[in-house]
Amino acid sequence: MKHFGRYSFVIFGALLLLSVFVHGQQPWSNILSSSRANNWSNAGLPATLPDGETTPNPWTPPTRTQCGSTISGGTSGSPTPVSTINTAMAVCPAGTYVLLGSGYFAAANTYLSMYAQNGVSVRGSGPQSTILTITGKGGIAWTQSWGAGSATWASGYRSGSTSLTLTGAIGAVLTVGALLNLSQCNTGLTGSGCTTGSPTDNGGLYICGSGGSCSTSPGSYIESQTQTVYVTGVTGTCSNSCTVTFSPAIYMPNYATGNSPSATWQVYFTNRSVVAPYGNGLEDLTVYLDAPTSNPTILFNSYANWIKGVRIIGNNGGNKNFLISGDRNLVFNIYSYEEIPDAIQSGDGLNFFYTGSDNLILNYICGVGDCAEGEGSSNDVLAYGYSRDGNTGYYAAYTLQHVPLDAFSLFESNEQSDIDDDDTWGTHVLNTFFRNQLSCGDPPYVISGGGNAHGLEIGSFSRVDNVVGNVIGASGNCTSYLGESASGYVYDVNPAGTDSGTLQSLLLWGNVSTVRQASDTPASSGVRFVSSEVPTLSSIIGCATSSQCNNLSGFAQTAPGNDNLPCSFFGLTGTSASCTPFPSGGTGLSWWKVCTNWNTFPTSCSTTQTQPFPAAGPDVSGGPYVNGHAYDIPAAVAWKYLPVDPAWQNSYTIASSSWSGGVETLTFASGVLPPVHHLMGPFQLSGVNSACSTGATFGNNSEILMTGSTSTKVKYALASNPGVSCTGTMRFPDVREFDERVYGCDAASGAPGCLTGAVIKVQ
Repeated sequence: MKHFGRYSFVIFGALLLLSVFVHGQQPWSNILSSSRANNWSNAGLPATLPDGETTPNPWTPPTRTQCGSTISGGTSGSPTPVSTINTAMAVCPAGTYVLLGSGYFAAANTYLSMYAQNGVSVRGSGPQSTILTITGKGGIAWTQSWGAGSATWASGYRSGSTSLTLTGAIGAVLTVGALLNLSQCNTGLTGSGCTTGSPTDNGGLYICGSGGSCSTSPGSYIESQTQTVYVTGVTGTCSNSCTVTFSPAIYMPNYATGNSPSATWQVYFTNRSVVAPYGNGLEDLTVYLDAPTSNPTILFNSYANWIKGVRIIGNNGGNKNFLISGDRNLVFNIYSYEEIPDAIQSGDGLNFFYTGSDNLILNYICGVGDCAEGEGSSNDVLAYGYSRDGNTGYYAAYTLQHVPLDAFSLFESNEQSDIDDDDTWGTHVLNTFFRNQLSCGDPPYVISGGGNAHGLEIGSFSRVDNVVGNVIGASGNCTSYLGESASGYVYDVNPAGTDSGTLQSLLLWGNVSTVRQASDTPASSGVRFVSSEVPTLSSIIGCATSSQCNNLSGFAQTAPGNDNLPCSFFGLTGTSASCTPFPSGGTGLSWWKVCTNWNTFPTSCSTTQTQPFPAAGPDVSGGPYVNGHAYDIPAAVAWKYLPVDPAWQNSYTIASSSWSGGVETLTFASGVLPPVHHLMGPFQLSGVNSACSTGATFGNNSEILMTGSTSTKVKYALASNPGVSCTGTMRFPDVREFDERVYGCDAASGAPGCLTGAVIKVQ
C-alpha cells in the first residue's frame, strides 16, 4: 500500500532553481527585451513575512503550529457559527493556525474575520470533512477599511525606482507596513479627479477606460493605471514632503507629472492603523456559496495572504466569488465548481476577480464558467490552471482581462479554451502569454457553426503583448490563423479594427497551432519561429499611421538568436536561458505528481501519474494534443481522476434515446434540464444498459463527456449503435471530491528527494 502524503515544501538541488532568490538575468532574457517583460518571480508570498516567518518559495506558506483546541463543526441543520472561529483567532499569536474539525460551519449574514490577528491561519480537516457555508450578507474578509490617506506623488516616477516623494498628504499618517496604491490619470487626462482634458491616443502605451474609440462598451474609468507596493520606510512628514521607500520597484515606464500621479493608502479596522493585515491563510476545507447576496464574497485587500487546498462550490449574486487584491497574495491547489449544483444557471460563474499587484494564482481547477477576470492588476501571475465546461453564452471557460488596466500580467502553462486580452471596457498593455494550451473550445463539445471560438484574443490598444511558446487549436474550432473576427481564429487580433499599433507591437514567437502556414518550421508542422512576427523597430514605426505608432519604438524587439525557450517565465526552473525538460518527472515540484487511483480517498493513494515538464510548447513531443506538442498539466490530470461527489449530483430521467452516426442522443422532458446556454461537462448514467456506455467513458468514475446539448437533449460520442433503448437516469453535475493530497512531490530516481523541512539553496 502506498501513501500519498501532503507536501508543503521543496527540495535541495539543481532540479528546482527558483529565480525568486536569484538576481540578475531573468528566465525570459534571451527571448524578450527588458522593456516588454518584468520580474514575475515577485508574484506570490515573499521570502519573509512582516512577523519574521519565512517561506521556501512563493507558493508555500510558512510552517505553523496549532493554537488552542480543535473547534468542532456542527450539523448541516445546526452549523457552528464563524463567530466561534473569530474569537479563537483573536487570541492566537502569529505563526499559528486554528484547526476546524469535521462538520459544518456557517457565515450567515456575518463574516469570517481573517483579519482578527496577523499571522494566523484557519485550517480545516480537509475539504471532504470541513464545510463552511456562506449565505445572505455573509462572507470571508481579510480586511475591513476604517479610513484612508492620500497624497500627491511629486517625484520618483522612474521604472525600477524603489523610492518616491509625496507631498500634501491628507488623512491617515503613512507608516511602514502600509500598502501604497500608486496611480495616475489616463492618457490625455490630468488635474484633480482627472477632469481636465480628454482621452488621447499617444501612439504608445495608451491608457484609456472611458469608452469611445478605446473600447467597445461605454465606461468611466479615468484612473486605470495602478500598482500596489509595500512600504518599507518613511522619512519626513508627508503633509509637507516625505521620502517613501517600498517594495517591489515601480513597474510601468510611463508615470509622469503631466498625468497627475497620486498615492493612496488605507486605515484598517482591526488595528486602527495603516499597517496592512498580513500572513493570514485559509486552508483545507470546502466553501459553499449558497447564493449569498454580498459582493464579493471572499476578499483579499492585504499583504501576503493565501487560500490553499480549498474547494469552492456555488456562486454569489454578483458572479465574483473571490476578490484578490492588495499585494503578494497566493491562491494555490484549488478546485472550484462555479455554480450552485442544484440550481445551475446561465451566468458566467466567475471565480477569481483579481486586481492589485504581484498576486499568484497557481495549480487550480475551474469548472463551469469564466475562471478569472483581471481588472486593474499589475505583475499578477496565473499559471498551471485547468478550466473547462463554460456553459455560458460565450461557449468557453476562459481567463480574460476585462476592465482597464491590466499590465505586465503573465499567463503561463494554463490549459483551457481561450484567453482574452479584450477591449470591452478599456485598454491593456504589456501582458505575456507563455506555454498555454488553448483548445478553442471545450472538447469534445461541438460548437455549432464555431460559435465565437478563438484561441487568443488581443483587443484594440492591447499593445506590446507577448505570445510565446503557446499551443493552440486542439479541438479544431480554430480554422484560420490570424485576423479580426468573432470566431475561428487562432489569433483574434484587434477585433474592433481601430488600432494598427496592436498588431504592429505584438510578438508571436515559437507558437504552435493546428492551422498550418507555409513558413512553419519545419514546413506544415504548425511550429512558428518567424522573424516577420517579431515587432522590430522598423516594423513598429512603419504602422499605417506613423503618429499612432512612433511612441512604441521603445518596445521594439530583436528577433531571438535561436529557438530555445525557457521552461518557465516566472521561475520554476531558475534563470536558464533554455529549457532542461523533465519528460519522465523529477522536477522536484511539490505538486507535480498526481494521484490517479485511491485505496482510501484522500489518505492512501495506490497509483500516481507524473506529467512531462514543460507540458506544452514547440520543444515538447509525444503528447496527445496538437501534433504531440502538448500534454495535460497536473490540474487536468487531477480533474480526470478525482472521485465524483454524489452529494452534489442531481438525477434527470431519460425519456427516450436514439443513435446515429456515432452519436447517442438522450431526450428529457421539457423543462427538466438546467436552463443554461450550453449544458456541457461530464455525467454518469444509472440504471442504463451497459451497451449505452461501452467505449464512451473515461477515468475511474465511468463518466461520459457531452458533445452537444439543447434544452431537452444531451449528446455524446458512442462508436457503435447500442441496439437498445438508453433510458434510465442521468446523474449530473459531476462535482469532484477534492483534497490537495491529490498532488504529491515529483522526485524521480536519482533526483533529490522531497524531504520534510528542506530548504532551497540557490547559488
